[in-house]
Amino acid sequence: MDRDRVFRVALRSPAGWEATSQEVRLVAQPDLPPVITLLKPQRDAQAGEDETVPLLARAADDFGVRRIMLSYAVSGAARQSVILFEPGTERVLDQTAEYGFDLEALKARPGDVISYCVSAVDNREPEPQEARTEVCFIVVRPKLEAKDKEGNQGEQKKLDIGPLIAESKRLIRLTWDALGLPAGERAKPAEDLHRDLNVLRLEIRKVFTQVLQMSGGQVSGPIPELFGAAEREVAEAVRLVENRLLEESQSPQERALSALIRIENELLQNAASCQSKGDSSGSPPPKPPEASPEQSRSQQQALQAMRDAKRKVQELAERQSRLNQELQRASTLSPEAAKGLAQKQRGIEADTGAVAKDLAALEPARRAADTLTAAAGEMSQGAARLDQTDVTTAERHGRRAGGLLDAAVKDLDEALRKAAADRVRALAKAAEQLSDAQRAAADASRELAAQPQPPPEALGAAEQTQRQLNQSAAELRAAVDRTAGELDEPYPDVSQALGEALQTANRQGLERTMNRAANALLYRKPDKAVKPQTDAANQLLEFAQGLQAAAGKLPALSREELLEALQAMQQQARQTAQAMQQPGAEGQKQLESIREQASQALDPLAAALQDPSLREVADQMGSIGAGSSAETGEQMLRLFRAAIGILERHVTAAEVKRRLDLSRRTSVPPEKYRRQVEQYFRDLGREP
Repeated sequence: MDRDRVFRVALRSPAGWEATSQEVRLVAQPDLPPVITLLKPQRDAQAGEDETVPLLARAADDFGVRRIMLSYAVSGAARQSVILFEPGTERVLDQTAEYGFDLEALKARPGDVISYCVSAVDNREPEPQEARTEVCFIVVRPKLEAKDKEGNQGEQKKLDIGPLIAESKRLIRLTWDALGLPAGERAKPAEDLHRDLNVLRLEIRKVFTQVLQMSGGQVSGPIPELFGAAEREVAEAVRLVENRLLEESQSPQERALSALIRIENELLQNAASCQSKGDSSGSPPPKPPEASPEQSRSQQQALQAMRDAKRKVQELAERQSRLNQELQRASTLSPEAAKGLAQKQRGIEADTGAVAKDLAALEPARRAADTLTAAAGEMSQGAARLDQTDVTTAERHGRRAGGLLDAAVKDLDEALRKAAADRVRALAKAAEQLSDAQRAAADASRELAAQPQPPPEALGAAEQTQRQLNQSAAELRAAVDRTAGELDEPYPDVSQALGEALQTANRQGLERTMNRAANALLYRKPDKAVKPQTDAANQLLEFAQGLQAAAGKLPALSREELLEALQAMQQQARQTAQAMQQPGAEGQKQLESIREQASQALDPLAAALQDPSLREVADQMGSIGAGSSAETGEQMLRLFRAAIGILERHVTAAEVKRRLDLSRRTSVPPEKYRRQVEQYFRDLGREP
């Protein structure tokens, strides 16, 4: 049924008697596609070859979930499908499904990469609707990798292939997106994919040339072979995409990604080897983003100042609106009346200027301060026009001032959201780094336990490292607790999620587990420290994921903000094309300026949207190296095209959501819910 229907039932007896029923209305409710969300992991993950990576997904549908399916492949091998949930005869509207990637059972080795996504199918007839998550990756790392994450000065620092890996992931995701389109709409994405794969192949060759130059042409080990394999696989993917065989191109793309991961692993091992030959004391454990009480108070005061300013600006906007209404009603004014209104306008102007001055001292609120300064300028001009009894022009300035005050409220909303998001994500990053450091400490204890007589100084250093980790974890928990309290008023959902993550860590006994590890090392028993250290690393990783989930509960960008961002990206892409036509150093200077602006704009966008593809684009935009204007410009245009495509999808999704929400608010509720509401009021009326 594609629209509402109205009908009656009419009966006629053999004797000619007739009867007609009351009018019956059938309301057609839209059957929306299912919604599928990855709860764990919420982004790309890394793990050792003997670990199990838990997966948790949630699917929901307005009329019923028919199936939840996991699809995965290991380094380009045959794709596997696993049914995570399939109900019987009952109708299920909301379902959570679990799975565990047992890397040992999958025979995954360091350098392997597992690409996966989860899809949900609803029970629409005759053609079910399907939705899937973003494609995510699990990278299998050697145990040595955890020791190097704090930043060693080995060969990895001389050569970073992270941008190649990020671009490879982006193109794999782009391939999946293209395959999700109708066959007739795949031509343009296929062209973009073909072009960008060619660029990736050339970049791989360029980086290998840099390796040869850095090593004087002497490169040992598997690195040359791996670079060659990556380039060959990308070339094969180019050939397949050129023939519009997008699905077939997935395997060589994933094999190329695996080769790049293996190169990175080799570089990590080289870096760790360099460190083990040099300073054996290790890096200090990471600190939470607000280790000092003074810094915590400063951040808290900044958030409170922006919240207070937002309330004041909202009040100013209401005052300006009332003044504008008075100006609209008065076509002409006596000099005395105009003087009174000018005095009101100057009062609002003074208060606006005071708020702008206070906000100018806060870096996150600079944009709001500038907007308020512009509003005060419009008010000053409006008051001057009222002094001349020019009501029409004064009203025009008043409307501009009102619009700028509304814009300042939005600026403050964005500043508050960004400050909160940066704070929570910094906490999540600190927890993740602590997990890595704790896992490295477990590896070190395992190595000590394997020695017949471990050196006493090595045992003492291991204990000291664990004590430092315990102190950092305690400071992190305290920082999370403070942040939850500070965000309780503006973002209660975020505050609650932070509290729940902290409660989970406490319930699991994180502090107790880390103390057991330290005590085992105190008594020089590294074999007894390995298990609590490993358990603590896993608990810290889960803590980090809980904190990241809390950041995801912050308000998303509005459709208007997305449109502004999209238009800015399009404008910068046009400016890039123009700068490429400029000769010599002038063109290079313009490109560098555009690149810096784009990088600064993309970072908060990717964070606010929680979009891994946009994050990869932002990282690549920030890491473009020196080159000719043509080379730099082509890289920037490719990244701008990717960012514009991602933002267009978010704008479309926001518009669809807006229309569906409007439809739900204005449509007749289903009969089931109408009966429930009627019954509720009947029961209410019977209460004494």
